[in-house]
Amino acid sequence: MSKLLRKPSPATVIACLALFVASTGTSIAASHYLITSTKQIKPSVLTKLKGAKGAKGAKGATGATGATGATHVVKRYADGTADATLSGAEADCSAGEVATGGATDTLR
Repeated sequence: MSKLLRKPSPATVIACLALFVASTGTSIAASHYLITSTKQIKPSVLTKLKGAKGAKGAKGATGATGATGATHVVKRYADGTADATLSGAEADCSAGEVATGGATDTLR
């Protein structure tokens, strides 16, 4: 019967150690040198990055008002059985109503 876990070779041990050291150094550097707020940046550098403030432009005209959404939703049920393909389903809407979808409910 062969062993499932073998002793790692020296090259594997050295490679794992190098990976650990490299990732630890990167995380330490990232936490120390990472800029998380503008308070960590020299004010003179900030002014160069932001630039001078320009004059405010004229405000544009207000656009047209869009159509209103659905204000009243009605859920309707139909009695009867549905075929396996559900190809014979029909939706009856009252005046002013629009069918937006359909489904079957076998738990009802």
